[in-house]
Amino acid sequence: MKVNPWFVFSMTILIFLGSCTYMIFSSVGGVVQEPTKESILVLEMEGVIFDGKKLLREIREYAPKEYVKGIIVRVNSPGGAVGPSQELYTELKRVRTELNKPVYISANAVMASGAFYAAMGASKIYANTGSLLGSIGVIMNFANLEDLYSWAKIKRFNLSTGKFKDTGADFRSMKEEEKQYLQDLLEETLDQFVADILSGRPQMKEAFVREVADGRVFTGTFAREKGFIDETGSMTEAIAALGEETGLGKTPNLLYPKKSPEEFFEMLSQSLGKVNPAENFEEVFKTKLIGRPLFLLPQYVNH
Repeated sequence: MKVNPWFVFSMTILIFLGSCTYMIFSSVGGVVQEPTKESILVLEMEGVIFDGKKLLREIREYAPKEYVKGIIVRVNSPGGAVGPSQELYTELKRVRTELNKPVYISANAVMASGAFYAAMGASKIYANTGSLLGSIGVIMNFANLEDLYSWAKIKRFNLSTGKFKDTGADFRSMKEEEKQYLQDLLEETLDQFVADILSGRPQMKEAFVREVADGRVFTGTFAREKGFIDETGSMTEAIAALGEETGLGKTPNLLYPKKSPEEFFEMLSQSLGKVNPAENFEEVFKTKLIGRPLFLLPQYVNH
């Protein structure tokens, strides 16, 4: 019987892709094995915080384990959405208050705005002397495409049940009362930011925190002098200090969460999605961030 060459080709490709998937998945980790010794859990807060679900899942899965004696979070993030940043703050605070386990932060290049907010829930904060920190403030970004629609001969309008329901519509200029409404919302959100900084850093004075809560960034050296962080130092120094606090010594065993099958296939879909023009447009113009109150460095909003 003659074999269809297209069938052979298809099966070869299928087997090849299956083998690649298996090897990649094996390299990122499958089923997590329970360690045999007490450890420090090492987590990462990386990039813009859109939902925080990965870090939240890892904290909730690993923090209650008996063999996890403390957590260190390596941060390199310009911040992100308000709600997820607050949720990360609350979760880090819960680990140290309810589970009675120390949580240390180690800031890498950037720990700003929402990431800075989240870090306030930790037991101790380390940063390099030149790390960029702070950016205490709230921002909302809008696009006014009125002239573009006019050029394209497109007329858009909304029907709504209230005068503020279509605030931020991209086909018209914003009214003054809408601007004031949004400004009041941002001021309220800033108050929440300041309140949680003071909760995490009770030795600080509210007047000073509000003085620097104008969106400015500052160095690790400034943050240490003013009380925003506990120490200037590297990740290695933070791990050594946490190891000593937990009784595991200066070189404690470190535990890194392995990626779940869901995370692997999410990574794969994201890689494949890069050929999608719509997703490329979203990445370039940061459309996910338009019209949302954000704890985020401005340069990650305006492009």
